[in-house]
Amino acid sequence: MLNYSLCTEDLRRLPDAFFNNIVEMTQSEVSFVVLNAMLGKLIGQEKLREIADKWITEESVLKPIDDGMFVYEFLSGAAMSIYDFHGKLVALLSEILNVNNEMKRVVVCSHDDSSIALASAFKSESGYTPFVLQSVGVLSDLEKRQLKNTVPEENLCVVKCDDRTLSLISKKALEYIGNDSSLWFIDDNDFLVLISRVAMLFDMFRRLRIVNQEAVPCVCCNHTEDAMVQACELAVKLGLRLNYKVSNVDFDRNEQLLDAYNK
Repeated sequence: MLNYSLCTEDLRRLPDAFFNNIVEMTQSEVSFVVLNAMLGKLIGQEKLREIADKWITEESVLKPIDDGMFVYEFLSGAAMSIYDFHGKLVALLSEILNVNNEMKRVVVCSHDDSSIALASAFKSESGYTPFVLQSVGVLSDLEKRQLKNTVPEENLCVVKCDDRTLSLISKKALEYIGNDSSLWFIDDNDFLVLISRVAMLFDMFRRLRIVNQEAVPCVCCNHTEDAMVQACELAVKLGLRLNYKVSNVDFDRNEQLLDAYNK
């Protein structure tokens, strides 16, 4: 649906004025700057500003939980998680980027509650009916009920398997539907979700700077989280001051987080 190289090959550092004034900006304004930097070649500024305003109707929250420690929350949507933030952008952009009106169906594949968020976003923000491929083992009973209430039973394929197996199934599904231009397959690594992650990193930076002008975010990614690593790389390319590390195991990541917090 999108040419990754076209959107990323000429990314330039955002102006110093943007970073100097970022604490005075709203989340919608910051998100528009990110969208324009990454999608400006494909979509006009006026339309991107309209999308940003529709996307950010309720700002995220940086909530203090301890001295110098915070949790970043986006609690507006079906999943009550950051995936609602990602899903809404994907749905808003789908109509615009589907310029030839070829895409008729949307298939969502997920290991967690992102499928609820994406399916709900497509039901409310676009005219497409979502189909969902979902691993059931990681969902709570509430999330299972939410998913069944969001997606018609005939459009829902629930697979009892672990994340690795679902990833293999997803790849096979992509191979199977690869020549079907009427179908759009979305997983957690979709490029539009990646753009949303970059916007989220910029907003985290803005929130931290409001609390502490010298703060520099540190992101610790599991080695399986390729999309988050890509988002960090693109954010740095756009000029965001950000430290990010990739750890091989969750325990190692927790140690790195603790080390960053202590420093």
